[in-house]
Amino acid sequence: MKLKSINVFRRKLTKFITGSVGNPLKSLSDLDRIKDVNSIKKILIIRTNHRLGNILLITPLVQEVQEIFPNARVSFFVKGGVTPVLFQNYDRIDNYLLLPKKHFKELLSYLKTWFKLLFKKYDLVINVESGSSSGKLATKFSKSSYKFYGNEFDNLISFSTDQVHFAKLPVYKLRKYVFENQEFNK
Repeated sequence: MKLKSINVFRRKLTKFITGSVGNPLKSLSDLDRIKDVNSIKKILIIRTNHRLGNILLITPLVQEVQEIFPNARVSFFVKGGVTPVLFQNYDRIDNYLLLPKKHFKELLSYLKTWFKLLFKKYDLVINVESGSSSGKLATKFSKSSYKFYGNEFDNLISFSTDQVHFAKLPVYKLRKYVFENQEFNK
């Protein structure tokens, strides 16, 4: 029970600390857009939730990334070990930074994975879940030319959650980030 109460406190603290990280844009002119999609060679996709369904929901994003960036290799910063199994047949995925599911019980492994993130360089970092504190921190601390926190358009685009499936939302936001005149849900 003690670990559970520590974890609740940790979550509240990290939500408070990361509240202003990757804030939504006030204007599209504030966005640093990718000039040439062919220049993007290394992409990091961040999804720090170990649940199978949540990892499955990033499949459309991975397919979109491979279509938009034909010269890019994809890496993942994820929790748990299910991601390498799910994406084993994707030929342009080459690296997995795997956080342990129980980070207090495997603290050394947890910290080691975060340190690996600090020393790798990417052209583009994509945080899939904009509400994730650890996703925001991973995006913030990663070395990258372009960082996509996932919530850049939250103040600029209104949509009905009935119209946009959770698996499609990161795809639409990425398209809007990459292509200036892209309709949000097309």
